[in-house]
Amino acid sequence: MSAKLAAGFFEVSENVMLQALNVSPPPRAPVVEIMVLWKTPTISWLKVNTDGFVNLHSAASGGIFRDYMANFRGVYAQTIGNQTVLHAELMAIILAMEIANKKG
Repeated sequence: MSAKLAAGFFEVSENVMLQALNVSPPPRAPVVEIMVLWKTPTISWLKVNTDGFVNLHSAASGGIFRDYMANFRGVYAQTIGNQTVLHAELMAIILAMEIANKKG
């Protein structure tokens, strides 16, 4: 049997088994939306927004650089194999620092 994906989310096969046993799945927690505003960096600075992603056995890291006017200044992405979400997030930050250092 597969494990829970996240709080309240189950694989399709688990739902089929629960229905066969005439058992209702637990109720899902309500989705909470949080508004997040992007704040510009100081003039002459760049800002990088990073993200790490894991799907099954594949992870990736990436980010986007923008200037104080929110103009696109660069992007990067890299697959990193079978890693954890924490590893993917940290690699995104490390790659951003390496690129920023290299580009000056």
